[in-house]
Amino acid sequence: MDQQQLMSEALKFVVKSHRFTYNEWGTHKKDSFFYLIKIFFLNIENMKISKDKPLGPLTHISEHVPKSARCTLLFVLLVGCAVLGVLLLVCIGVLSAVAIPSYLSMHYKAKHTEVPTNLIGIKIAELQYESNNDEYVACKKYPRSSSGKKTQPWHKRNSGGFRTLGWMPDKDVQGQYWVTTTSTNFIATGIIDADGDGVFATYVATKSVYPLSPITGPDVY
Repeated sequence: MDQQQLMSEALKFVVKSHRFTYNEWGTHKKDSFFYLIKIFFLNIENMKISKDKPLGPLTHISEHVPKSARCTLLFVLLVGCAVLGVLLLVCIGVLSAVAIPSYLSMHYKAKHTEVPTNLIGIKIAELQYESNNDEYVACKKYPRSSSGKKTQPWHKRNSGGFRTLGWMPDKDVQGQYWVTTTSTNFIATGIIDADGDGVFATYVATKSVYPLSPITGPDVY
């Protein structure tokens, strides 16, 4: 069997094993897999197979493939694996770049709910106090500093104006709160640094304003 016949039989075997007919080879020549197989067998040189020896499986054909052809296929396969590895790393990087910031944003926003919730409580307490006493209560900053990522206890006896007002949070706090007043209004302020970067998200409540969103913008946590 000469080289041309061997290549023909080998190609028949390959396309048959992948459910294609030999006549369909030309329509799939641009397909990457078949293209590599074609290159592989085009590199076959100086093969010596007996005319009376039947063409066996592809594993038998590979016994007669010269080292240069095998190296060519191996090189192509290694390059393909390397490219796939790089693409996989890129996909992981893109997913990480999108998913991690989104998760952190949701996590910090969940912690922010402390401040507007407490400010609404302070607002209600101020309105009730004013209806009974015809004045608002000014409150100094308490706790003395915002704790950043950690919570700290609220001691009623040390909370100054908040004690007079009769308000305290339901649990330990991360934020810091204070109230300034005039004869006709009050401004209750709460700050929090949920991500610990030193930049505080600030919420404000007044007689007519609810602390629905921070005045420092949505990207400050």
